[in-house]
Amino acid sequence: MSEILRAAMYAEQKHAGQKRKDGKPYFTHVEAVANIVNMDWFMLIPQESRLVWNECKDQVVAAAYLHDVIEDCGVTKQDLIDAGFSVMTAEIVDALSKKPGENYFDFIMRIHNGGPFRTGMVAVKLADLQHNMSDLNEGSLKDKYRLAHYILSCFNPK
Repeated sequence: MSEILRAAMYAEQKHAGQKRKDGKPYFTHVEAVANIVNMDWFMLIPQESRLVWNECKDQVVAAAYLHDVIEDCGVTKQDLIDAGFSVMTAEIVDALSKKPGENYFDFIMRIHNGGPFRTGMVAVKLADLQHNMSDLNEGSLKDKYRLAHYILSCFNPK
């Protein structure tokens, strides 16, 4: 079974019973984020990173399905590895999880500054922000997400 399919099934199980603000099952959000990453990856990642995409696409799409399980479901990075997900997938999911006491700006800058899996981290977070903004009214939360999207899409670390 592919890592993407296993991630979808794992996320659906872990998010079972959780709802979005609009009352839809929470899994619809992670599924939408994974679909954005899978279909729109070319627009989500920096041009200089596109050549390596095919080598890591499955892990990044799997991470998109799993991107909220650490924050919302009490799962750890080690739980993901123990469940058979690749280290890359687990590292991306862990990096996309806000740490206790971390403010939102520091969280976004940590993703921006990245590490060995920066391309995947940025692609998933941009897709997450895109989907989150799609059903928000104008206001401070949408403005915060819009700024985060701008930071992640316009600036490349040196």
